[in-house]
Amino acid sequence: MPGKKTSLSDLNSTINLFIKELPDPTTSMQSVFRREMSVNDRKVILLAQQIKGANGMAWNVNVT
Repeated sequence: MPGKKTSLSDLNSTINLFIKELPDPTTSMQSVFRREMSVNDRKVILLAQQIKGANGMAWNVNVT
């Protein structure tokens, strides 16, 4: 719906839930996870990519 804004707290809760469901990045054989979710009747795509950071493996999460 045009003009309807997504609440940042609802989006934040959705992202946190997605992150909690991700496996340990150091032992995961799968390097990319994608999930389509609905936040306040708007479709949100969450994409987690396994990256090598300064302190080891981590998840980089993007929202579209």
